[in-house]
Amino acid sequence: MNPNKTIWIVLLACWYCSAFAQQEDSIPKEIKTLMLAYPKQIVGFNNNYVLFSDSSRLLFDDGEQKSAEQLLNNPDIQDMFVYSYPQGKLDSLITKNNDPGRIRNDDFFKKIYGKTAEEVKKNLVEIVWCPKLVGQKLLITSINGVDKRLAAVSAELDKHPEWKDYLKSAGTFYWRSVRGSNRLSAHSFGIAIDLNTKYSNYWQWDCKCTSENVDLTYKNKIPQGITAVFEKHGFIWGGKWYHYDTMHFEYRPELLQGIEVLQEGLSPEELTAFQEQKETPKEELPLLTSKGINPELILLLIIAAIVPIDGFLLVLKNWDIVKLRFGIGKTTKQDGKTQTNDI
Repeated sequence: MNPNKTIWIVLLACWYCSAFAQQEDSIPKEIKTLMLAYPKQIVGFNNNYVLFSDSSRLLFDDGEQKSAEQLLNNPDIQDMFVYSYPQGKLDSLITKNNDPGRIRNDDFFKKIYGKTAEEVKKNLVEIVWCPKLVGQKLLITSINGVDKRLAAVSAELDKHPEWKDYLKSAGTFYWRSVRGSNRLSAHSFGIAIDLNTKYSNYWQWDCKCTSENVDLTYKNKIPQGITAVFEKHGFIWGGKWYHYDTMHFEYRPELLQGIEVLQEGLSPEELTAFQEQKETPKEELPLLTSKGINPELILLLIIAAIVPIDGFLLVLKNWDIVKLRFGIGKTTKQDGKTQTNDI
């Protein structure tokens, strides 16, 4: 057992418990989700305010009951969670005005990505989108690793020549308002990508109007497989809005399941490894291994002796993440020999 690694893991567990577990019951679930989604910017919650790392704050809940139009035009941060995003295949028609992710608090996203076009541009990086099938150069923000997430999407989609015609991008960063409104588009923050308009449907094109109260008939040409790849890496799809925009994908991990894994700082490779672990039936940790007493059990006993029971349960719940981050049980090759990293 490596003493240095053990010490660091125990310290990590203690910090995790003291900073999070003791306050867990008093923090709204939406705030917990936002803290996981944007860990470098959101540091806490106090007296109905979201606290940011630069010591500023934004109101969480204004306490007002709002119509669908008011939710769009004057949302607080809590309002962004009014509609649940239906991850996976759509099994039923979308109810009127159900637009999960279309409700955005502009001040919130300005805090995360930049208040002006110039501020956003400072963090834009270039990626090559689907180098084999498309080969476009696109600008995307590097904040919170969005560029790496989109690059991971690109790498997966590039393996599917049957989707080539859909994948040509119609654009990423563009500081602008949503058509027919004063609301900023997600493209303004460098977190969105539009696919080929030739194979897309947009509600305003179909109704030839901008009225939010219009009755719409849903239309879509984008394959489910493309949507699944985007969702896997933290992007929601505008094709799951009543006011559909099927070319549109934007990085909104707070609305997706599995955010605990996505935003623990795991690389795309580590994320894939974790997902493979989740698909494998779990076995109980053996007491003994070929090297003696199982070091994982020893470490868990040390943590259990140091931290409160609720904190220990949180560590246990996220044990697979801890193992990935510290390389516990990871197989590597050195001097031609296969080695397994112990604790």
